[in-house]
Amino acid sequence: MFSRNIWKPFKSRSQQRPDSTSVVVTRKNHSLSRKHISPNALKVLYRLQRAGYEAYLVGGSIRDILLKQPTKDFDVVTNAHPEEIRQLFSNSRVIGRRFQLVHINFHKEVIECSTFRAGQDDSVEESDVEGMIRSDNTFGSIEEDVWRRDFTVNALYYNVKDFSIVDYTGGLIDLRHRVMRILGNPEKRFAEDPVRLLRAVRLAAKLNFTLHDDTDAIVRTQQGLLSQVPSSRLFHEWLKLFFHGHAVVTYRKMVEYDYMNTLFPAISQALLARGIVSDQDLIDRALKATDERFYASQSINPGFLMAVFFWPVVLWHESQLSGERLKPAARFMKAIDKALDETMHLIRLPARMIHMMRTMWRMQKHLELPKVRRVDNLYEQRYFRAAYDLLELRAQSGEIRFKWPQWWKAYQAGSTKVRMKMLRKLQEQQRTRRAT
Repeated sequence: MFSRNIWKPFKSRSQQRPDSTSVVVTRKNHSLSRKHISPNALKVLYRLQRAGYEAYLVGGSIRDILLKQPTKDFDVVTNAHPEEIRQLFSNSRVIGRRFQLVHINFHKEVIECSTFRAGQDDSVEESDVEGMIRSDNTFGSIEEDVWRRDFTVNALYYNVKDFSIVDYTGGLIDLRHRVMRILGNPEKRFAEDPVRLLRAVRLAAKLNFTLHDDTDAIVRTQQGLLSQVPSSRLFHEWLKLFFHGHAVVTYRKMVEYDYMNTLFPAISQALLARGIVSDQDLIDRALKATDERFYASQSINPGFLMAVFFWPVVLWHESQLSGERLKPAARFMKAIDKALDETMHLIRLPARMIHMMRTMWRMQKHLELPKVRRVDNLYEQRYFRAAYDLLELRAQSGEIRFKWPQWWKAYQAGSTKVRMKMLRKLQEQQRTRRAT
């Protein structure tokens, strides 16, 4: 990753990190090459520099490349203001209220370009009474911008002009020791943007890093700060947690730091109240399958994983309603309604996801006891495949027998002739059952 001699300048900087001095790691002392960088990001960097502006690659892409991990997001930071960036790139647009950014659109890639932010003491920022920054559009220099970053390992700058890496915060040494450390005062920095709590957990899981003691202390105790974050932003961060190839380890970290319970307390309560091994096994299998689909470049629907997460909640409510004078179908539908009500805690799920979850759950009973006249209708449903996958996971986890998952698997694979034969046999079985 690096030559040994680059660590000497950091030895006296582990506790005090100066505001305007940096360590510059020359090209011969690090492994980051332009071949690792998106050609579109390089276009942005070179065009900004040719126009007379400073421009650096910044953040997670540098971190991941040095760790030899795949990376897709290449962010650029510059001293050009948003409108100046916009004038240089006709394929761009300015976005954001809290902090303005420029998205530069290429055919299948978006390069995010931001302007150096001013230091907190000098900037005209709007904060609420809890200290969360609501608006921050005061621009500054690279020396100020670095201290507005979240973690030391994300505060690395790559200068394409001389191929060096610039480090103001000791991020390289934290990278070497695999430590995730918040920049500045942990309590204040997490209060400014509570989403950093989830980001700390996600990155620690993804990179197999340890949270620094000061960072860890806040992440373990300040889950309540997330109540200040808009639901839409929390949902966006939620998608990053489980759908980028590290779902299994991220879930474990989320449970360890009590963030599953914070975001969706109904799931934790149902798992505890039911105390059934198959419930947790179902979730574990779904997380593993999600990671496998990601690395196989297969599509991933977040609604499926949410349906799995909340399935124990449905079963819990169904058991709690057993004392009411309701027909089994009505009881199950009421349990579904109650479970969906409990999804609306800190994160409000999109209507299309709620519809998918409801449909998948409703289909479970029909898939477990299919009626001949309904089989083709079920098979043609939009969410049939997702409902079938849930049924199969339920069997694999031991909740139900394999009989019907195997039947539906054979039905999907069979020819028209085979399907007709299966339906006739099913009809005969149902007639025999009614006769006895």
